[in-house]
Amino acid sequence: IALEGKGVQLPIRFYNRMIHALPRHGYSDRADVLFSRMIQNGLADVNTYVNRMGSLVYCNRMDAAAQVFADLRAVHGTPNEVAYNIMIKSCLEGKQPAQALELFAQMKAESTPNNI
Repeated sequence: IALEGKGVQLPIRFYNRMIHALPRHGYSDRADVLFSRMIQNGLADVNTYVNRMGSLVYCNRMDAAAQVFADLRAVHGTPNEVAYNIMIKSCLEGKQPAQALELFAQMKAESTPNNI
């Protein structure tokens, strides 16, 4: 925010890296604010959503990750394989194997899953 106030325009990949790193260092609240600001400023790309989902799963915030997945679909269309894999992992960690299988079937219907 301080850099933006000085007129410094940072690349989106920098913001995405911060979305990924902040929760892993105990600053989940700052990642929440940064993600919201990126959406408000039109900076959130597919990678922003994917990084956010991964961070939320890391913080065991599965419902929030599911909401970001839904938002990703609404804003950018069909999620990529990484987004699907994160949500499948989220379901498995949340002991929801039926939901994980449903997501996998949905992924297969929309694209060709990779070996992972």
